Amino acid sequence: MVLAITPVLIAIALALLGYLFLKWLKDPLRKIPGPRGLPFIGNTLSVDPTKLHMILYDWAEKYGDIMKISLFNTPMVVVNSTELAYKVLVKTGTDFQGRPLVTRTERVMGKDLAFRSIDEPGYQQRRHLAIKAIKGYGEGVTHLEDIIQSITITLIDDITKQDGRPMNVDQLCYGFFCCVMASLLYGEEYAYDDPVCQSISRMTREVLEAINPVSLGSLLDSFPVLLKQNFFLKGTQGQIKQTCNFIDESLYKKIAEYKAEFDENCLKGVLDQLILIQKQEVGTDDPVMDDDAIQGIMLDLIAFLDFLHEPDLQKRLQDEIDSQFDSTHVIMLRDR
Repeated sequence: MVLAITPVLIAIALALLGYLFLKWLKDPLRKIPGPRGLPFIGNTLSVDPTKLHMILYDWAEKYGDIMKISLFNTPMVVVNSTELAYKVLVKTGTDFQGRPLVTRTERVMGKDLAFRSIDEPGYQQRRHLAIKAIKGYGEGVTHLEDIIQSITITLIDDITKQDGRPMNVDQLCYGFFCCVMASLLYGEEYAYDDPVCQSISRMTREVLEAINPVSLGSLLDSFPVLLKQNFFLKGTQGQIKQTCNFIDESLYKKIAEYKAEFDENCLKGVLDQLILIQKQEVGTDDPVMDDDAIQGIMLDLIAFLDFLHEPDLQKRLQDEIDSQFDSTHVIMLRDR
């Protein structure tokens, strides 16, 4: 019996080795340096989500600012410097906009612009109209500035009231960002504990948990067929479904609410600008600003919270402010 099984095992082993060798030969990224991974699982065991920034820093010291890593069956190129990130995302952004969608991101963020392909029908029009809506905010910028100053005063008061006691400043500042984003979208001032701000905070948190690239959920990206098996990674699949439902419920509810109260002569926030564009498209040959597109653009704007939350970006902004203005100067939007 053992002798009969042995040739089968040898054949399977040779087939796997052949598959891995062919995959290596066809890999367009194989010349990019990076940490060596294990077959099928890549560098997954070497990655701790709570220390990801430190791990990437250590790898950058060894392999340089451009490196390749692999999480399960998904290869990734990591750009680990501000200058290179600017070149990739801004200067040559069009060249990198054709990135293939990973399964979980498609499920959770499938309606936004950030993860779409530049060749997708309607992409260029939606992008142009999204920029038009933000620029069209116009006089609302002054109103937003007043709101930001009011929220900032409240934030400083809350910090001062602690009277030197230990506190989580990061949590307070994140609440501040959520208030500003809510004001940008809806044109109204909100308090930290307002349900609208809380929903934005929860939305960003749940999206990050649902598409966490260094969790076991990465298996769903490598093997999408597993999504059809409800028993596999049931917790992750439940998180994805919960996140999608919460995003749809929160944003579509706001879209419907603002449509019902829409007044072309009183545009309050970016959402009103997007609804105006949608109404202007009525009767045209190729309308692209449907409710799904509006929801996707809103989700993209909310996603910027995580960029603003990055300590490195905060430090660079603060250093720039300190180099240009006196410490007593009140920062205004015109100072940008």
